Amino acid sequence: MKEKGGRKIVVITGCWITNMGSAFLDLGSIESIKQACPEAEIFTASSFPVWLFHSQSKNNVLLRGCFSNYFSLISQLDSEIAIFSGMVLSEGFIERYGTEILNLSRRGVKIIINGGGAGTYSEEEVKKYREFLKEIKPHCFISRDEESFNYYKDLAKHSLNGIDCGFFVSDFFKPTPLLLGRFEVHTFDKIPDPVKSGKDNSVIRTHHSLWKLNRKFFKEANTMMSDRPEDYLNLYANAEVTHSDRVHACVAALAFGRKCRLYLDTPRAQLFEKAGISVKEIGDNIVSLDQNKLTAAKKTQINFLIPVLNE
Repeated sequence: MKEKGGRKIVVITGCWITNMGSAFLDLGSIESIKQACPEAEIFTASSFPVWLFHSQSKNNVLLRGCFSNYFSLISQLDSEIAIFSGMVLSEGFIERYGTEILNLSRRGVKIIINGGGAGTYSEEEVKKYREFLKEIKPHCFISRDEESFNYYKDLAKHSLNGIDCGFFVSDFFKPTPLLLGRFEVHTFDKIPDPVKSGKDNSVIRTHHSLWKLNRKFFKEANTMMSDRPEDYLNLYANAEVTHSDRVHACVAALAFGRKCRLYLDTPRAQLFEKAGISVKEIGDNIVSLDQNKLTAAKKTQINFLIPVLNE
């Protein structure tokens, strides 16, 4: 094992402007790394430049046919370890970022998936991603749900059936008391707000995407959209309850010991199972987490990371 300290680690962050929930799990991932390897040099590189040219080159007239012109820092930073978190076990992830990750692996950079989950959990997705992992030979794989762990646990040198990194965001960020009294947060980007609770002035409405905007968002009272994750975290950490169709709005609320309910049918909701809440429970009821169990799960993940990062 290498002497602790001095590791150069690059964390590849998600596209915050398209989904602020990615910021929560990225910041949580960075926090978990800091706790496991306090003396490491941690850099960040955004996946947005690749996403912009790749995804929009098919739909945006300004970028049509321009994918090959992108420049990204992902594989250009001088690092020993590269870390990816979130919904990275998907075909779309390979299609967009596969070349960058292969360049890192071929250069000898250790690839770590820290709190990774699948996209569709289909047989085709699993087949393609297993082939990809065999090629890049990840140093470490930490899942955020048990199904993902079972699909890929045999393809990394070190594997752990872990939790979503978003649950570490409460260690990263300390909320500020707000002068709002009792309030709840409604975050709905995919469906109309189905919740009929509270008076208008006791409900704060947020939206996680600054990329796909809906005119109706601007006609709702007490609506907040921000480019800073801290603004959202301050709301989720202080709210009586969060109602949302965004998985990581609920993750953030639960991480800060608050209550929430998820209004979305998605296999990604399996990540709540590892934190102690069933998919059915969070979809049918307002729930909260046992903070002692969450603390224990986070400690397990940190203790696992310590030798992995210092090897």
